[in-house]
Amino acid sequence: MISIKFSKTKGPSRVLKDSKLRDDSTRDLDEETDFVTSVDKRQIHGTKKKEVKLPLVIPLITKNEWRMDMDRRAEEAAAAAAAKSTEDKPAVKKEDVKLSLEDQAIQELLGVSANNKVEDDPEHIPLLLQNQVPKGFEEEENMDVSLRPEMSTLEDYEKIPIEEFGMAMLRGMGWSKTEGIGLKNKQYANLFPFTVSTTHCNEGSSFLSFRHIEIVEPQLRPKGLGLGATISTQVQNGIQNSSGPASGKDKKEELLFKIGAGACIQRGADKGMYGRVEAFDEDNNRVVIKLAINGKMSTVSKFHIVLVTESDYKGKSKVLNYDQYSEYKEIHDAKDKDRMNREAAEREVAAAASSSSSDKRRSKHKSSKRDDDYYNSSHKSSHHSSSKSRNWVRPHLKVRFIDKKYKHGKYYEKKFVVEDVIGHDRFILRSDGGGSTFLEDITTSQVETVIPKQTGAAVCILEGRQKGRIGELVERNRSQEVAIVKIPDGAVVELSYDDICEFVGDPEDYY
Repeated sequence: MISIKFSKTKGPSRVLKDSKLRDDSTRDLDEETDFVTSVDKRQIHGTKKKEVKLPLVIPLITKNEWRMDMDRRAEEAAAAAAAKSTEDKPAVKKEDVKLSLEDQAIQELLGVSANNKVEDDPEHIPLLLQNQVPKGFEEEENMDVSLRPEMSTLEDYEKIPIEEFGMAMLRGMGWSKTEGIGLKNKQYANLFPFTVSTTHCNEGSSFLSFRHIEIVEPQLRPKGLGLGATISTQVQNGIQNSSGPASGKDKKEELLFKIGAGACIQRGADKGMYGRVEAFDEDNNRVVIKLAINGKMSTVSKFHIVLVTESDYKGKSKVLNYDQYSEYKEIHDAKDKDRMNREAAEREVAAAASSSSSDKRRSKHKSSKRDDDYYNSSHKSSHHSSSKSRNWVRPHLKVRFIDKKYKHGKYYEKKFVVEDVIGHDRFILRSDGGGSTFLEDITTSQVETVIPKQTGAAVCILEGRQKGRIGELVERNRSQEVAIVKIPDGAVVELSYDDICEFVGDPEDYY
């Protein structure tokens, strides 16, 4: 008969310890139970006393602890223990030996020399020389680093938080929050936020004055800013100084340095031109600007641009050389004002004069007007003789340059687009096709209208009841120099070649 017996043996339980990589928020802490003993003045007193957290101090190393010093101290401790054990034994008495006169003289001389020996004062030896590596170690021929102490462990770093490391070092060097720094300790530097104040006190017969010194934090120099260059206040604020007062809408508008923001270039080849921010180069502090006039990309320094409001950008971005334009406009506005005042005075004189004298002046004015028309027509082609001195030029019109004397005929018979009208009978031309050629201060006597070849193209009506409207070219008759134009309301009108001109802009923006 076979019998089987099972027995269960219970071994010691293994308790897993917390990992050192876990922080205090997830670590299992074995805290003792705190029993309440009393309640006094809204405070609860228990059996567990709270630990008082003292400020951390990292003592200043005034003398390096080399390994050989530790070994020597261990040997000295062993020798002292051996000497102590020998002292416990009974001492052996020596017989008194009488010294001769010569031996006594030698001992006197040795005693005097020992008393006159002056040891080096460690205070007069530099700290680096006191802590220098012993000779024979860490030299070029023999780089022996065995004297160095052991590396710090993770437990050593966990004892002092990183945010208190600097203050702990200062305390170890002798710094105190309420004591001064220097030879006389009359003033101290406050490393924390404070209120500036001055304290006076009397100490004996002397009158001392203690004052706070504010620590100025150094500011990093921006990338891309050359040596000697300074950031202007205008660029720091990012606001352009406008000639007139800003409106309520502009005051509320916040200028943010972001992609798509309007900006004006202050320095460089494109100085005075407006554009929008397209990209950033953070490493070199440069910005890519898309110019509003020709659409080209320009890379400039971040400190050479000024952010502008959206209203300023819309009003000034399409103007070439805005400063010159403003000056030119002021001069011509003053001239126009004087001319209007003069004409008003002449009309008053003419109304008071007799009818005969007024008739003579009218005939003289008509003859001079005919002469002016003849002079203007001499600068135009034969089939476009009706392009008179009237101010018919508008932005985004395609015209043909017909002045042979301008720049020795360099631009004769070439097509341009009106970029902007800067005054009465004064405008700026840009080469057709989005080119970079600009002609400034051009008059109507130097250009003529252009009729599109394709039907369906947009044209601008220059004369008549539909003046200023954008229409669609339906048909044209070259023999009679007339064209049929369809206006936006659906009506169809027949106009002369001199009364229409090709329009290359956006009709929606024009209206």
